[in-house]
Amino acid sequence: MTWGKTKAMQAVSSYLLVGLGGALGAITRYVIGVSIHVRAGSAFAWGTLTVNILGCLLMGIVLGIGMQANSRFFLLFAVGFLGSLTTFSAFSAESLRYFADGKYLLLFWNVAANLFGSLLAAWLGLFLAMTIGGSMENRLLD
Repeated sequence: MTWGKTKAMQAVSSYLLVGLGGALGAITRYVIGVSIHVRAGSAFAWGTLTVNILGCLLMGIVLGIGMQANSRFFLLFAVGFLGSLTTFSAFSAESLRYFADGKYLLLFWNVAANLFGSLLAAWLGLFLAMTIGGSMENRLLD
């Protein structure tokens, strides 16, 4: 096999890993969203908030364990799964709906909870991974 064919096969493999992870993340997002909607109702976007915070926690762990950005698991899990699990498109649409409906307090809480909750969860995931796995040196976004 030539070098060019090997690189092409690696690229196709990478796309398939991201696609598979994306499909699994989207399904997981849907299941979590429906489950929370059934339990909590639709007055607030609890499903989106939950997947955004969970996804950021998991991404913090991924960064904390020093997973290589080009590894197969990183492509499958971080790029594919977490990329489709978390969503700012739904967050944006829900925030705009609150704004259009004049629900400014819900708009404020939605923005604040998603932003600060997600950042806090990412920090917590990073902290947990570093506590278990050691030093933070050379781990953040290598």
